[in-house]
Amino acid sequence: MALSSLTGTQQALWERKQVRPLVQFGRVERLALLPDVSTGRELIKDAGGLALLEFAELPFFMALPLVAPPGIPDDRAAALRQAYAAMVVDQAFIDDVRKANVELSPIDGAAIAALVAKSAATPRDVIRRYNSLIAAPR
Repeated sequence: MALSSLTGTQQALWERKQVRPLVQFGRVERLALLPDVSTGRELIKDAGGLALLEFAELPFFMALPLVAPPGIPDDRAAALRQAYAAMVVDQAFIDDVRKANVELSPIDGAAIAALVAKSAATPRDVIRRYNSLIAAPR
């Protein structure tokens, strides 16, 4: 469950301490709200495990993308990118995000492209291991 779900829509569970975070997944660094909860990266002891974790976490670093229709003129795409960059540093927007108890960690299109390239460069053995783990019977 996402932390913002607990601190926002399921706030009563969080406040009554009816849930306990065990590990921070999809994080490079610990959240300030969870200073005593390790990230998955801190728990991994070998390079193969780290490669697997990094591959599994990739979608969390580029969740909720903003998209435009195909064929959008370059000048309009640039205007949308500039508007997005301005929005995520606008204090009124940041205040609204904080009121909703949602984490804000925006990244730009270049960062998304780098993550997609990293995903495409993932070694096949890591992908096979990942697929075998998520396909395992429960």
